[in-house]
Amino acid sequence: GPPPNWPPPRPAVDRPFRSWAHAPKDAEIREQGKERAASIPVPKEEGARSKSKKSDLNTSENRFKSAKNNFKRALSVRVGAFGKAHPEVVESLRQIAGVFEDQGLYEEAFNAYGQALASGESIGEFEHLYVRHTLDDMVRLSVKAGRYQSGMPMAERSVAITRKAFGPRHPKTGAAFVNLADVYTVLGRQADALALLDKSAEISREVFAPEHPRLLTTASRSARVQHRLG
Repeated sequence: GPPPNWPPPRPAVDRPFRSWAHAPKDAEIREQGKERAASIPVPKEEGARSKSKKSDLNTSENRFKSAKNNFKRALSVRVGAFGKAHPEVVESLRQIAGVFEDQGLYEEAFNAYGQALASGESIGEFEHLYVRHTLDDMVRLSVKAGRYQSGMPMAERSVAITRKAFGPRHPKTGAAFVNLADVYTVLGRQADALALLDKSAEISREVFAPEHPRLLTTASRSARVQHRLG
């Protein structure tokens, strides 16, 4: 099966920074919220609980539909303004795919990522950046959906693009090695995974301090793969 913490979670949307100066006010707001929550009667009838669950479900579905429609409108505007081969179009398609992925609609997500990939491949200058990011999205989704074999060629292509764009000793190339190693691991190619992790660690040692999180994470992955090898 997949190694722990794989696939990695989708990046969260950045939230506004709140300094320590807000802490007293935040604590006061939380306490007020607890008091209000305690004053709300808990429904005792099964029908009330069922109605609440149905309401929550409808709210979730409405949010999904709203997000999907908003991203589709943005896609339409961007295609009209820039044409189909443009970074803004790639981003819109990736956003739509992400909404489908978060809802567990993997076929729809694969389709949207595929369109994003085609758009990125048609850009021309700097197309490698948009292709690489989309390939990484598709690799993550492939592992999440249990399609390990189909994720391998995409991960290998991402490594080739990254190596060509940044060079064989760049940290981004080392990170691409780790992603491919994770795919090899779930496919049972432990020796190949270990070799890639060793390459990634070698690159990281040239750039980062020995206690850097990237080196520690790579070492942890290597230990798990070595354990599988026996």
